Amino acid sequence: MTNTAAKLDYQSWDKKDLIAKIMKLEGTETPVKRKTKSLKVDKDFDYLTRKVVIKFSYLGYNYSGLAYQADTDVETVEETIFRVLKQKKFIKDYDPKTLAKLNFSRCGRTDKGVSAMNQVISLDLRSCLKTQEEIDNRDNDVKEINYIKALNGSLPNDIWLHSVSLNCDSSFDARFSCAYRHYRYYFKLEKHMNLESMREGCRNFLGVDNDFRNFCKIDGSKQIVSYKRTIIHCDIILVNEHEQVYCLDLKGSAFLWHQVRCMMAVLFEIAEGHEQPSIIKNLMDVENQYPSKPDYTMANDTPLVLYDCIFKNEDDIKWMRANDFENSNETIAFKKATNDTVYSVYYQELIKLEMSKNLIKFNIPECITFDDENRKVSFDKKAFGSNYINLGDGKHKRLSKLTPFHKRNRQRAFEEVNQKWRDKKKAKKESS
Repeated sequence: MTNTAAKLDYQSWDKKDLIAKIMKLEGTETPVKRKTKSLKVDKDFDYLTRKVVIKFSYLGYNYSGLAYQADTDVETVEETIFRVLKQKKFIKDYDPKTLAKLNFSRCGRTDKGVSAMNQVISLDLRSCLKTQEEIDNRDNDVKEINYIKALNGSLPNDIWLHSVSLNCDSSFDARFSCAYRHYRYYFKLEKHMNLESMREGCRNFLGVDNDFRNFCKIDGSKQIVSYKRTIIHCDIILVNEHEQVYCLDLKGSAFLWHQVRCMMAVLFEIAEGHEQPSIIKNLMDVENQYPSKPDYTMANDTPLVLYDCIFKNEDDIKWMRANDFENSNETIAFKKATNDTVYSVYYQELIKLEMSKNLIKFNIPECITFDDENRKVSFDKKAFGSNYINLGDGKHKRLSKLTPFHKRNRQRAFEEVNQKWRDKKKAKKESS
């Protein structure tokens, strides 16, 4: 045996190499055919597509808002939905250019932490029908892919598609075809809070083209110059009598950034007795009293929900549920039992509520009262021992003194904010 052979470590050889070596030594060597991995070629996305309007619900607590944000790792509701659409080959991709070609539009953009029950998006999705003539025939809608079951099978339990429409024409736009948006903001009414004053304040929000510049966040990048909006319904309604949960029930044609949370913040100030309901009319008087926004903290995001979206041609839209589609040879997995899973979300939160009541019972703060007989919890304003601002999240921001709105510092007027943004953009362009 040569020195080279003696140095070979046969223990490290695999089975095929050992067999080949033995056959070579025995003089019976034959060519060993080795399998080569073939590169998988992506199939062209050459399916027919059709306009699909999707109505869906989501709990926004775990997301950085609704809107997809390109070139970031931020998890949003749309990013989650688009990812599943691509996975199911309903769309080829979802970069901004692709979405534009897919005629994508959304109804009401929601911010981080905010939920929705009837959010609406529309875009072109793959169809299982073979010709455009078949797609245009409304009798074939029931034969289409069951988009609801197909997508719910892969979406997380805090996002649910519940309706689609296949009969909207090319002119339909989820944003611009919307007649009004319906928002709700939930809160617990404490014994000391003045419900009637809140409702009077709500009536002051009603009207056509009221100026809401003092009820929103001013953003120079948007270059908004008109802050007039129309509110067609605004009231405080009871939701849960036992827990004394109410909500601001609000309908309007369109809303500014953080408008509902700012409106709610002012209503909390009214409910706590810090301001009178007339402060709302005063804040809308931008010519004489409040040309710019006084400093105040907007209400928390978690209790806010986009409750519904109503469209101008609502009577003409045919909304289809999962059971409206025919049974077909659709092989896309449907892993969820919809009712059970949605029920489980409710059930788990209900148990957490009772657990939190037990936590209060055994660790009760001085400013909280707990009635063990009926399991009711309430906030004791007098025992809190300090001035505070109610932010709608159960936390109370302590203050050394309460300052009325007309004596608070003012933020910059929107004209100044817009100009500063333009100057900054111009300077950046010149430097490059």
